[in-house]
Amino acid sequence: GLSDAQVLDLLQELAERVVGDSNGDGQVDYLDVLFWNRLVDAATFYRHALAWADDLGDGVVAGSGAATLYALAEAALSGYDAAFWRELVSELGASQFKNPGFLYSSQPNADACVPGTLSDAAQDRAITVLNKSRELHDLGGVAHSSTYDADTQASSLIQTANGPFYLRHFPDPAHACYTENGADAARTGNLGNGTNTSDPAENVIGWIDDSSNVGALEQAGHRRWNLNPFMAYASYGQVRGGNTLKVFDFAREQPVTPSVNVDFVAFPYRIYPYVFLSTDPDRPTPWSFSVVEDRANIWGNQHRYFDNATITVTRVHDGQQMPITNRHSDT
Repeated sequence: GLSDAQVLDLLQELAERVVGDSNGDGQVDYLDVLFWNRLVDAATFYRHALAWADDLGDGVVAGSGAATLYALAEAALSGYDAAFWRELVSELGASQFKNPGFLYSSQPNADACVPGTLSDAAQDRAITVLNKSRELHDLGGVAHSSTYDADTQASSLIQTANGPFYLRHFPDPAHACYTENGADAARTGNLGNGTNTSDPAENVIGWIDDSSNVGALEQAGHRRWNLNPFMAYASYGQVRGGNTLKVFDFAREQPVTPSVNVDFVAFPYRIYPYVFLSTDPDRPTPWSFSVVEDRANIWGNQHRYFDNATITVTRVHDGQQMPITNRHSDT
């Protein structure tokens, strides 16, 4: 096993790289890790970590018998940019990223069916948060498709011009500010709407959280598009709270074959930012698990993998079985 000093060294590393000063005592040390995890002492953390290593076997380390906390920590922390997520969480409440001066290089006017033009900074913010979210799952980043920016603005205009609860993937040609390009982006994108401008980062996080997808909550469809291993491009648009993230069908772009290096996409996964999880008991964040059997062909993964699956969720610190509701599976 590890010595007490080695355990404390690991806890110090976790505090500096992940947790920060969580207990507010002005220092970053092992006490913050214990506070953050609501664990009683280092021995408890050590016991559960080794149990986790034994369960994972050589998926994390070279043989469960040789498991060490250091190897486990490195595996758990790989791909987790704690500084980025800490800064983003602190920014989400600020008004600067939902200010029209930040969002637009030319202002939209929904009343006059003018879509406006999103600023490069706003577009970059959406794509950056999307790619950092994908990074949490070991998924490759997507490229910004400027070719479709006008289309996503046109889609967002349609959503806004027809009211805060419009949200139609197939808008009616008779409805306000309809255009074919806007309708095409609505058909191939994640949609959101509201009465005020919003932070692009908040929109991307909302689609991955997907707790607002009231009509099909358990399907987590917006999330699954954002975390699609085969996704290569994205384009974001927003008009006064109506927003669109185009996530598939980029026929006017150069064909790209993404490098897929995962066997599944799970949410949540490993260490995960809490900002993606709803605190509203009436709108819980759904969990999801998608199999990637065929890494070369997206359509090679359409099998009924879960028809006979047994699902359990166990709370680590006390072994309690958690309730599972509204189970859904599809291809």
